Amino acid sequence: MSAPIFWMPSGREVRRYEKRVAKRPKKDAFDRNRHEVINPVTEAVIRSRIEADIQQLRTDTGLQAYIGDDAARVANMAGRLVYIVCHAAGLHGLGETPEARILAGTANALADIAETPAELDRQRGAVIAGLAAIDRLMPKLHTFSLAAGSLELDHLLHSANGMGTADVRRALGMRA
Repeated sequence: MSAPIFWMPSGREVRRYEKRVAKRPKKDAFDRNRHEVINPVTEAVIRSRIEADIQQLRTDTGLQAYIGDDAARVANMAGRLVYIVCHAAGLHGLGETPEARILAGTANALADIAETPAELDRQRGAVIAGLAAIDRLMPKLHTFSLAAGSLELDHLLHSANGMGTADVRRALGMRA
């Protein structure tokens, strides 16, 4: 009676297999079981509502920045949008990008507008540049990061100190 023959892969075959396995996308435990925890339809509805709210805020802010004469409204709406996007950019590690620096400058311009409403015409270019930077950053940001920024903004606005330029810089991960 002959002994059973077992196949043993060679070292080269093992290395090829390991390379193929390394190229496969890795899923963590949450991604594998995500459908059990989060209903995909509910997640899509929530995501679409958040995106619609952010787009509405962006549109209203753009209109006010280009043709609006109410300095307090421009400062309020643009400040909200700038903080939300800065918080999301900070979560994604985009705090040191040129767009983030432009948004920090826009926050300074908005602070000037809030203090002195006559500064609106002089600072309008900085606000418009900030909106353009937001448009460039938005595709890089996850919808739920924007929602987290909105929640943090709400928390700041209801605190005793309110929101300022230091909060924007802190959200981006810059020194205040």
